[in-house]
Amino acid sequence: MTEQRTFLPLVIITGIVSISFAGPVTSMVAMPAVAIALFRLSISFIILLPFFIREITNSQFPEIKLIKLSLLASVFLALHFIFWISSLKYTSVTSSVVLVTTNPLFVGILSALLLRERPGKKLIIAISIVLLGGIIISSGEEIDSIKIKGNLLALAGAVMASLYIITTRKARQNYSLVTYTTVLYLFTSGILLIAALISDTKLFYYPAKNYLLILFLAIVPQLLGHNSFNWALKYLSPTVVAILILFEPIGATIISHFIFGYIPSTGEIIGSALILTGILVSLI
Repeated sequence: MTEQRTFLPLVIITGIVSISFAGPVTSMVAMPAVAIALFRLSISFIILLPFFIREITNSQFPEIKLIKLSLLASVFLALHFIFWISSLKYTSVTSSVVLVTTNPLFVGILSALLLRERPGKKLIIAISIVLLGGIIISSGEEIDSIKIKGNLLALAGAVMASLYIITTRKARQNYSLVTYTTVLYLFTSGILLIAALISDTKLFYYPAKNYLLILFLAIVPQLLGHNSFNWALKYLSPTVVAILILFEPIGATIISHFIFGYIPSTGEIIGSALILTGILVSLI
């Protein structure tokens, strides 16, 4: 375990850079939120499947406990994607990503209630700083009913992400990354497929560009990004991992600049600086 922990900084950096592409790239996909999430998770599952088969042939089939935890986490993950991707249709990438990554607040509260992992004073200070940064970033925008709807959807996505992180933390204490995430993505894909069928969501016959973008989302933000943090949850608390994910708004803003020519406002720069400060406080 000690040898594996030496890779922790590299894994975290890889995860942060990878997930930073999620907001800007997802905003470019002209498909319903449920369809985007379904294809993203399904492709991730297909890519992981050969590694999963090899792993279970050398050990044993997943236990009932793993299946239960994966099923519970898949509900939270599916709802997280539906809420967050929907929010991108109503508010800016920066506001959406900042608000959806406010999950340290919810993880801290829920971890105390569910896991009895009470955050220390340093983490409470860090959470306060990053939330202040998020408020400053969002306050620079002109607010209307449509953006409020988008911001509320992003916050709902943050709550679901928090529950997902806590459940994954519990699962990763006993099960390997490949086994857990493969079962998780299978269940999540199934839930999203049911949601697509119930809502009569169109899944096919979109321009090819959309499917290529989703393929990128499956490989980079999902497999490299999310799995980096899933791996880290074996060694770090849910609150620390949630705070590290707060690097994402900074990365997403930078990427948006290169893709869309977006220039951050003074408030976004100050807010991002506060978020970075909060992250550093949590790690010192």
